[in-house]
Amino acid sequence: SIRYWLCSSLCRLQDSRFFEEIDYFEGYSKQFLLGFYHRWKKDYPKAQVYYEDALHQSKENREKGYVAKAKHELVIVKLLLKDYAGALELAQENYESQKTNKYHIEAFFKCLIRSNRPDRAVLATLLSEYDSLALDSKNKTIHRTLKAEFEYYVNKDFPKSVEMLRGIIDEANSKIKYYPYCSLEEITSRRDAKSITLEFKGKYGDELHIVDEDE
Repeated sequence: SIRYWLCSSLCRLQDSRFFEEIDYFEGYSKQFLLGFYHRWKKDYPKAQVYYEDALHQSKENREKGYVAKAKHELVIVKLLLKDYAGALELAQENYESQKTNKYHIEAFFKCLIRSNRPDRAVLATLLSEYDSLALDSKNKTIHRTLKAEFEYYVNKDFPKSVEMLRGIIDEANSKIKYYPYCSLEEITSRRDAKSITLEFKGKYGDELHIVDEDE
């Protein structure tokens, strides 16, 4: 387990030592870590290949925890690749198997709201469920961001969504500012209004980079 966490850290650092340490592993763990390495490298197509192999192996071994973890990582990658339909199915499967897991609630919400048919009632339920689990400042920031996305994707209220996200970015802890900022960046790019994000780049700089992302 210590070597596993070492490899996870080397992934985040993009340290070439990773390729020496990874040879200790085989099967699911090796494929999963290789996927994690390439996700942090932002080579999302290659990350997807490794995660899909890890998912296949976990299903063969019937390891439910590993299946859910591989699915969750695939959801992240597919969202980054804008494969919303592919991400939605995996996210929904994870959510339906663990409805009290905040990571699965968040992932299902983000996939569903970006789909061709965002279900208002289901999304409202997911918001309520996430709110009941948002016990610290980080999770409260995520919940507020999801609510702002609801305003844009469901209520079609671009100005209100932007106003909400502006406030969230200003008030958020430095280690989680990137989360509402990424949402703002995506929404404004859809409206060809990315100039709105420039003020935050000048104001917060490096604080807008992902600094603390869960596996």
